[in-house]
Amino acid sequence: MPGDPTTPPRVPDKAPTPPAVGSVRPWWRGWPLPWMSLLVAALVAGTAGGWWLTRQAQAPQGRDAILHCALPAQAADAPHPGMVWVPAGRFAFGDTVYPEEQPV
Repeated sequence: MPGDPTTPPRVPDKAPTPPAVGSVRPWWRGWPLPWMSLLVAALVAGTAGGWWLTRQAQAPQGRDAILHCALPAQAADAPHPGMVWVPAGRFAFGDTVYPEEQPV
């Protein structure tokens, strides 16, 4: 009888063997599919909401920017700074100073 003090306790024949390598279940395998789906949906919604809120906070800063050039308008025939006028006709690049820089 199991409750009898004269009966020695039952000793298992064999010690339990540890699980084989690769047979341990991942932590998420015990979760039911609805809970896992809810967790993924909450993460996606939280990420999208955070991105949307940060984009909304940055949008007014971009609207205050000046959308036109602050320089005064110049006439079309006025000389442009740093540019040289080459009249229409025949023009060849090159130079006559060095022999390797002959006109093309």
